[in-house]
Order: sequence, then structure tokens, then C-alpha cells
Amino acid sequence: MKKILLFAPVILLALAGCVKDEPYTPATPDNPSTPENPSTPDTPGVATKTIFVNEVNCGTKEFEIYNASDKEADISGYCFTKDDKDPWVVPAGKGKIPAKGFLVFTAKNSDPNEGPAFGLSGTKGFKLCLYKSEDTSAENLVDMMDNSATVEGFLTVDDGWTIGRETDGADKLVL
Repeated sequence: MKKILLFAPVILLALAGCVKDEPYTPATPDNPSTPENPSTPDTPGVATKTIFVNEVNCGTKEFEIYNASDKEADISGYCFTKDDKDPWVVPAGKGKIPAKGFLVFTAKNSDPNEGPAFGLSGTKGFKLCLYKSEDTSAENLVDMMDNSATVEGFLTVDDGWTIGRETDGADKLVL
């Protein structure tokens, strides 16, 4: 009985130190956790994505990037790829996005200081990815827009139409 009384405080102390932690979720292309996607004040410690490939107009070959944060963002040095190839690095000074603002690039550009040389097809589909650097590994993925699955005989993005997020920065894509 004395042994139980001696060990009871130790066991109680050990149990009192236990807390329920949230399960660990590693960063993935769908859930990147990066310095560019800082915590929000209402959910301390929880990463929230702030930079989005927001809208693509295949007719004009323009694509829009949205900064959902309350601070200016600079994506100079970031890299865009189309269909996991044709990398284009945003030139220095060309990547500033105002708080809650937009930045538009034109694809199929002959001047690499103004936009990428790759095109964006509304009939063949595309996967447009934005990475933190020229290292296009999954952990550097900031955001992407992939409409390649939507156009296989089902839906095309014709001239004059855009594919974009239902609301700025939302997950759901709409025409």
C-alpha cells in the first residue's frame, strides 16, 4: 500500500503534463506551409496561404496572382512553370503585389522581363505552378491552377472566358 501511495503522486504529475496536441500535417502541394504563408492573428501557429494563382485568361494569355495578406508581397525570384516544364523566373522588381492586391503577367511573351514564353491553352488544358524559387520541388510550391482534368472532352476555356477562383483566394475554380 505504501508503494502505491509513493507512486501515485509521480503518476499524477506525469499525467498532468500530458496535453492533447493537434496532429502533425506535413506540407504538401495542397497544403504548403511556407514563410510566405504566415500565421493569421485569429489562429496563431496555423499557416495560412496568402499568395494565389487567382485567374487565367487563355484568350489573352494573361494570368493573375492575388496577395491575400495585409502586407505588400514580393514574388521577384519566384518561378512559374507550365505543365511542370518551361520555367520562368519573375525578374527583380517585377514581383511586387500590394496588400489584398493583384499582379498580372502575360504569357507567350517574347520579352522574358515581361512574362513567360509559354502559352496557356483553353482547349488542351494546363497546370500553372508558382514556386518560391527555381527549385521546383514540392516543398517550394506556393500555389497552382490545374485545369487539365477539366478540359478532357468535358469543358474548355474558350476565348473571352477565364478560369479562376470563385472568390479571390478561394479553393473552388469556376469559369
